[in-house]
Amino acid sequence: MTDADYYNALSRFKDQSLFDTPERAVLVIGNDPLARVCIAWGNVPRVVRPYNVPAGVKRSWVALWVAVDFDEDLFREMAGFKEHERNEFKRLWGIAMANRLVFPDGTLSHWVQLRLQALAVV
Repeated sequence: MTDADYYNALSRFKDQSLFDTPERAVLVIGNDPLARVCIAWGNVPRVVRPYNVPAGVKRSWVALWVAVDFDEDLFREMAGFKEHERNEFKRLWGIAMANRLVFPDGTLSHWVQLRLQALAVV
């Protein structure tokens, strides 16, 4: 996958009119651990390597994530999870990715970002 293909596919998934709905924000309401995972993701050092995506895998949500390299242990620590909480962290990270609360480039769903900003004001 070329850089252009990668970022075009990412833009498609980030298009609010198609995928980013207010209902996504409901997942983080009252779920502080999930909110911590989402917030930490924006600060995790990452490298996007579109050429890591295997040939034949095109423009899928999974393909976008295959291209992202990051230190999972650092991410877990940044989200405030201890070593013995690794499984819970992975479970929440899976929820965040599968529900498109976070994007591979480190950004959050528009609605999740708005909800977290509102919580920060309270």
